[in-house]
Amino acid sequence: MKSRNLVLVWAIASMLVLHADHAAKEGGTVRLAGKGRIAVVDCESGVNWASMEKALESFNKSFHVDVVRQKGSRFSVETAENAVALANANAVVFVGSRADYPMALAASEQRWSFINVAALEKGNPNFETRCQKMLIRGIYRALGSDTSQAPNSCMSPVHSPKDLDSITDLGVAMDTYIAVNQSFESLGIIPVEYGTYREACEAGVAPMPTNEVQKAIWDKVHEMPTEPIKIKYKKPDSATSPRK
Repeated sequence: MKSRNLVLVWAIASMLVLHADHAAKEGGTVRLAGKGRIAVVDCESGVNWASMEKALESFNKSFHVDVVRQKGSRFSVETAENAVALANANAVVFVGSRADYPMALAASEQRWSFINVAALEKGNPNFETRCQKMLIRGIYRALGSDTSQAPNSCMSPVHSPKDLDSITDLGVAMDTYIAVNQSFESLGIIPVEYGTYREACEAGVAPMPTNEVQKAIWDKVHEMPTEPIKIKYKKPDSATSPRK
């Protein structure tokens, strides 16, 4: 068993080396596509954002969409619509602390949601993990997803802060994944894709070259043909030819 595991590790390591070598020869890895972003606005919440990054990483691992964190003023429903416009994003999650507000609010039609850390019992030892789970829930709700039928999922029904403690999986359930992806098109979001520099040049989305390898690829892809382009004519099959 031990030798089998060693062989598996060696095989994976070899594949990674070959992939890295191929990418280097092709100009390295660059961004090919991606449009839109989600803004997480800190409305004087007082949360530990170092711990909240775990939630953002979990979301990005599943959907590959740009998420930016911004600072904002104290949250209120009355100013939320204007704050969405100021955030300059396709969807917005407000993270605030309001003793007079419920644990969460959602207005997916207006592309925003609000999570209220004041309702998560700050002195509780599970406070930070509760904030992480609520942040993921807030992102999904701003994107138009509500509850999930999958057990133990981040979008399982929650009626109190204590209910959050039974959720152990920060990943995305399949029904939530489908619902969020369906919302991307209407929100103008295109997930980020990566490829080699050569692929970016061929797709017409490559940045200007930054090294000799990329310059050589850029020049090759964009060079004018030295000979006339020959178009080969293939006589259509009788079965597919238009009838006279």
